[in-house]
Amino acid sequence: MAVSYFEHSTDDYKITYENNNAIGYRSQGASYWFDLIKGRCGTPDQILDMFDFTVTKFALYRDTKVSNNVIYVDDLKFDIVEPEYKVIYHPKFFEHLVTKKLVIDDQLLFPISTFNRTYRYRDYGYHLCRESKIKLLTELKNVEDVIINSDMYEALD
Repeated sequence: MAVSYFEHSTDDYKITYENNNAIGYRSQGASYWFDLIKGRCGTPDQILDMFDFTVTKFALYRDTKVSNNVIYVDDLKFDIVEPEYKVIYHPKFFEHLVTKKLVIDDQLLFPISTFNRTYRYRDYGYHLCRESKIKLLTELKNVEDVIINSDMYEALD
């Protein structure tokens, strides 16, 4: 459904990457992009827990709820299910977004990718806080065999 929107949009969206787990779109002439997750890796909360920076922990998702309305078909009662849109985010999301502060939250699943991404965020004016620098350096020190290629993390970072 979302992929169809980007493919048929009147705006000029281009695919930036695609792999088994995600597809990325970028708006031509704008400084924003979208990553669409193809599969489910858990609940929205569980998925956000896998993200490294607090400023990336924001999700808009569709849930369903049973309404108070019912329909009857041949003496069978059916509850009507309606879509419900919800937003979740890290408690410090807005504070860190406004102050352009990069904070590594919880665990680091892919420290090399996180290291590479700090450079991209730096180009946008973000800075890695002291505690996060220490955490990242400690994790990088423990990385052993490194194979770097474009599909290294299957878009889970």
